[in-house]
Amino acid sequence: MSSKPQSRPASAVRLAFVDALRGLAALYVVIFHVVQISIPVLPVPTWLSPVIISGWSGVNLFFLISAFTLCYVLYGNQHEPGVTLKFYTRRIFRIVPLYYMWLAVMIWYMWGFSFNMLTWKSLYLYAFFGYNFVPGYQSGLVVASWTLGIEMIFYLMFPFIFKIVNTLKRSIIFLAFTFILAGLHYYAIGYLSARVDMSKYEILFSLFHQLPTFAMGMITFFIYNYLKTNTATKRLGVVVLIGGIVGLLGFCYFLHLYLHEARPLYSIYVMTAFYGVIFTGLVISPAKILTNRMFVFFGTISYSLYLNHPMLVKNLNPVYQNIYSLRLPNSIRLATCFIVTLIPLTILSYLTYKLIEQPGMALGKTVIKKLTAKRVVKKPRVLQPEEQF
Repeated sequence: MSSKPQSRPASAVRLAFVDALRGLAALYVVIFHVVQISIPVLPVPTWLSPVIISGWSGVNLFFLISAFTLCYVLYGNQHEPGVTLKFYTRRIFRIVPLYYMWLAVMIWYMWGFSFNMLTWKSLYLYAFFGYNFVPGYQSGLVVASWTLGIEMIFYLMFPFIFKIVNTLKRSIIFLAFTFILAGLHYYAIGYLSARVDMSKYEILFSLFHQLPTFAMGMITFFIYNYLKTNTATKRLGVVVLIGGIVGLLGFCYFLHLYLHEARPLYSIYVMTAFYGVIFTGLVISPAKILTNRMFVFFGTISYSLYLNHPMLVKNLNPVYQNIYSLRLPNSIRLATCFIVTLIPLTILSYLTYKLIEQPGMALGKTVIKKLTAKRVVKKPRVLQPEEQF
């Protein structure tokens, strides 16, 4: 398998199957939280429980897609003038506006009910995404924003990582390195815990523990890049896709049946690996059942879906309890709760996407144009022969 870089146009074409997977990841996290955030936790059908309980892994699919997308955008453009500055500018204006909106909401909420929990230290950490390394702050003030604490640090490192990790072989070596780093981090925390209080430190919420999932996303990109220039049959794509789905579901039931719903630390890597297989199957053969317009739409607004849903789910808890008081099968009650959540969530997320995300991205493009314009040095016009005398 050749891993030699292939040139690619500077303007990357948006990939529908990537958006579709992003939408599925968002919906998976939403239904997981509908069940798990509710007080009490909502009962689900026994046959479906292993899949629903594994909904936390939707975040790891996000991380895999994120790394793939970053590679896809930068590949072939690493040597362009100001590419790193453009990269950071895009990321900031893509992530920050909606996050700051929710941060302001949470500060207002905490100001009224738990003002003593807000300090200047915490505000700086939350505002500048520095909370991932600080015990007690890793989960973030905005509900579910622990992922952004990881993402933003990875964004900061990525242009430098990608200068070295720019082939399939190197991405596999990088994955091995991240596994070693995750292992050292795990044992370091265990060593420190025996000497100081580390009870507030969440290993699952740490960059070091999640870094291999980003490395798998980079591997997925280089596999995609190889397959793009090497013909693979659609039949092979279907086999790979089905294999990934069966493997993922099988592992969900393995965790549920043999580990009593526990989530061992290694499970995120196994789940992410199966997501990578599914991703590769879609690269070869984009199945319409997964890459339809609905999932692509949810993928487009997935960032809003992700940040908007926790507070909505919490406030809908009384509605869920009323639905579960009805004498209906758990499958119907769960489906009803999900639909009751998804309708207002979709409307809200579409509005925040249109009113906050899109203007933020447009502003980022404007800033990039201005930054680029400052770098352009006007060359003196060369006189034509007839103008020289």
